[in-house]
Amino acid sequence: MAVRKALLRLAGYDPAIAVVHSRGDQQSIVHMGWTVGLGAAVAGVNWGVGGYAFTGGGSSAFALGAALIAGVVGFSVVAIVDRSIVYAMDTHCGRRAPLWALVASRIVLTCFVSSVTTEAIRPTLMKPELELQSLVMREESERNRSRELEARYDLSGLKRSALQTAADLQEAQSAAQVVPPEIQMPLNSARSCWREYTAERGRLLKEGTAETPARQQLAAIGSRCRQMDAGAQRLLQEYRDRTQTAVAAAEQKYRDASKAANDAAATVSSREAEATEIEQRAITPFNSVVSSQLMATDGSARRKFWSIFGLIMGLELLPLLSKLLLPQTGVGVGVGTDRIIAIAQHVRRRNASAERDEMEAAIRRSMGRTMQDAAERFEMGGFATQLFATKLKALIPMEVFKSVMHEVEARDFDIQSFNREHPSHAGTIAEAWEQLVDEMMELLKRSPAEPSWRQAA
Repeated sequence: MAVRKALLRLAGYDPAIAVVHSRGDQQSIVHMGWTVGLGAAVAGVNWGVGGYAFTGGGSSAFALGAALIAGVVGFSVVAIVDRSIVYAMDTHCGRRAPLWALVASRIVLTCFVSSVTTEAIRPTLMKPELELQSLVMREESERNRSRELEARYDLSGLKRSALQTAADLQEAQSAAQVVPPEIQMPLNSARSCWREYTAERGRLLKEGTAETPARQQLAAIGSRCRQMDAGAQRLLQEYRDRTQTAVAAAEQKYRDASKAANDAAATVSSREAEATEIEQRAITPFNSVVSSQLMATDGSARRKFWSIFGLIMGLELLPLLSKLLLPQTGVGVGVGTDRIIAIAQHVRRRNASAERDEMEAAIRRSMGRTMQDAAERFEMGGFATQLFATKLKALIPMEVFKSVMHEVEARDFDIQSFNREHPSHAGTIAEAWEQLVDEMMELLKRSPAEPSWRQAA
């Protein structure tokens, strides 16, 4: 019984009103309660999964609490909105055109909520596709980033410069180890001169010439050989100085170029490592860019997503769709009819009150004009008195009867409302009210046709 009352409430009905009808009439309302409950449960699950996903998931208390709160909010929102819409559609009387605005607003709200919840649960339901797309995007980003960083820091140019300076250094070192012909020729000439000097000195010594006279005889040749040797050594030293300077300059250029290339390579590696770390945190299945890229490039993933979206939206719209397809229940028609009747009774009471006010104003205006005519003309006094008495004779019984009937109608509406709220006392209250109305009608029948002051006159 408690479950049945809960389902009646989910359908928008008060169990105290629905219980006075048969179980067959209640069964349609119970079915509507089941559909509203199912839609609210689906919405609660979707919102819970969405809250869990948006907080990063895991087993943290924050993620679980967010999932619980989001689920309760989703269930409550759909339960409140859908039961109101279902109740309004079931108790609506007259043209159904005003309901379409309500239906359209609910569909728009469902589309918005379903898109949000689908985005939240998509990383779970489409995890393989999104992980593959994340990997593809990271690899593409790495390739593009490597090219952009190399171009930005001119890493290829710096490496070419380092290789060129290394070749220049090797060439300078090789040049320093080789004596050029223009220097080698004076050196050879100086050596030939000294060989000739040594040969002449040996010949003289063999002929018996003493050492000192031999040197004196060869002094001119020795002087010439020393000059030639000194000039050749000077040229050789100058050449070695130049080559050493060139080697030192080449070594400095090589060190500078190598340092620049190594610094650029280190910077590129650092930027790549930093970007890779950021991408590993950012380019994940939960990233909306990954999802949109997957939807744009993969047709099967797109069909899967829209299938999931349509399923979630259909389940959340199940109460609305079922109510659109099914006819109104007898209880709903009765409640709607009672509401229209109550509105009509209130409108009649308001119109009757306005009519009474107009008639009272007319009587007052007539009395004023009659009294004014009687005051101005003496011969009109009798006629005004007779006319006024005739009007009162005609209007007073009618006004009294109308006032009594309006009061009876108002009290009858109150009795009907009380009977709906307290059906267990409906029989006793209806019997007492019927007896009171009969007594009132008897009093009206026994009332005199003319006022007492008129009969006395």
